[in-house]
Amino acid sequence: MLLWTYVVLLCTVLAVVVGQACKYEVYKCGARASGDIQIGMLSSCFAKVENLYSREAPDIYNCSDFNHVSFVRMLAFIYTIETINNSSFLPGVRLGYHICDTCCHASKALQSAEQLLALNKSDPGQCDLNPNPKVKAIIGARYSEVSISVARFLSLYMVPQISSSSSAEALSDRLRYPSFLRTIPSDRHQTKAWAKIMSYFKWDWIGVIYGDDDYGKDAFQSFLDEAGKENVCTAFTETLPYYLDFKNIDRLIQNVVQTIQDSNAKVILVILREEVVYKLFTEVIKQNISRTWIASDAWSMSYNISRMNSINSIGDVFGFSFITGPNPGFKEYLQSLTIMPGTENKFIDEYLKFGNDKDYLLKIVDISQTYAERLAVLSIAYSLKKILKCNQTTCPGDKDFPPYQLLNELKRVNFTMHNHMFYYNTSGNFVNGYDLVNWAQNRSTGQREFVVVGAYKLEQEIIEINQYFQWYTSNDNKIPISICSEACPPGKAKKLLKTSCCHECIDCLEGTYSNETNLPNCLPCQNGTWSLKGWRNCTARRKSTGHGMGPELLFF
Repeated sequence: MLLWTYVVLLCTVLAVVVGQACKYEVYKCGARASGDIQIGMLSSCFAKVENLYSREAPDIYNCSDFNHVSFVRMLAFIYTIETINNSSFLPGVRLGYHICDTCCHASKALQSAEQLLALNKSDPGQCDLNPNPKVKAIIGARYSEVSISVARFLSLYMVPQISSSSSAEALSDRLRYPSFLRTIPSDRHQTKAWAKIMSYFKWDWIGVIYGDDDYGKDAFQSFLDEAGKENVCTAFTETLPYYLDFKNIDRLIQNVVQTIQDSNAKVILVILREEVVYKLFTEVIKQNISRTWIASDAWSMSYNISRMNSINSIGDVFGFSFITGPNPGFKEYLQSLTIMPGTENKFIDEYLKFGNDKDYLLKIVDISQTYAERLAVLSIAYSLKKILKCNQTTCPGDKDFPPYQLLNELKRVNFTMHNHMFYYNTSGNFVNGYDLVNWAQNRSTGQREFVVVGAYKLEQEIIEINQYFQWYTSNDNKIPISICSEACPPGKAKKLLKTSCCHECIDCLEGTYSNETNLPNCLPCQNGTWSLKGWRNCTARRKSTGHGMGPELLFF
């Protein structure tokens, strides 16, 4: 109810400011193609809103920072739709689309979502939304912070929303977000994977940097729970803003980097969006800091970061990426990118202004990341096949169905591709595992490249390492050490401190010993044997001869 009140208030304010409530030109989206059934997309081709602190009217959003990864994800959405239209998968039915940009901002995304649901109103001056909108499903948004806001709004009319990258666990809540689905697992599994890999390499003392958005906060809290189960402790936790134009973001980053410098933790978990990580690593490189970094899915396969100047100096990088797969013909589509006749695409217009060569996008974006977009569109297509009662030659079903009918069919969809079965579980998530990616150095170019060296199996909850890799932060190529306290040698025992991963090493008292590393307690001597302080074993008692002939004469 509060969100609906917000939408009505938004339109009312706009009517006062510009004299035309909810006018189409104000909310106009950036790409469209006609079709019998419309699918919407909330893209994020622009990374930020410039004027967050100075907006004076609800229609004004000055977006900037063109993001090529989001752009390629949007193109994968279009390409998959065009591929379906050029096949006989939905005979006699043409899919259309409308694409609006969120500029990575929740309020802008709400504005765009409202426009998508109002596309077929006869009177653009009215703010009431059609309970049976022309757009039957919306794909997006990229970031959880934005998807959460939109999911509340779309649940008003049970319009299915499918994200290919928003992984916050909160979105699994069917009570709050009943129409949200995603073609990836939730962060509940990723946070387990982070803790498991730390346990696998015996890292118990790590730093955490996370964003102040819903994605970062939820993932951090979930990780703490999982870390406790694996006896992994946090040396420090730091927070950075989600929004790039936050006034003090540069100073905050400098403070975080100083914390990293001062800490003896050699492994750092970074749960931030890609653009913030770029700013963080700019300062890390400047300060010549080398650590082992664990990447969240938001930046684990970022070409933009992996090709920064002097990126090799930061140390090792590991991350978990969502399972990827092929998209036949997409590479060639990008190489000959044009706007199809009868369509409109201002995002492609913007990109083509740069005059890049035909392979430019392939050089700066890992197109395998777009597999989840393909799966999202295909899950809609398979569901439409049922709703429209398609056979080999025609789809006679009613094309003007309400969105909730598509939502109900999506919940039951089940299809197989490349030996993988895909379906949404009861929480609205795909349940495929993760690839473990290592940022290896290409010997010929000197650049970092993404190499899959293992996997995290969701059902078994185990890490598998299946490929050799070189360690950057270890001179002898051994696994880097990141522990709170050094191991206690034989003759000593561990005395735990307030943090469970930290301890002191104390000498075993007389009459006790330890013959192994890191024993929690010294062992008592047995069968009449004895020991002195700090001994590794016990010896038999001997009687004194009274002649002062050595330490064995100390025992009576």
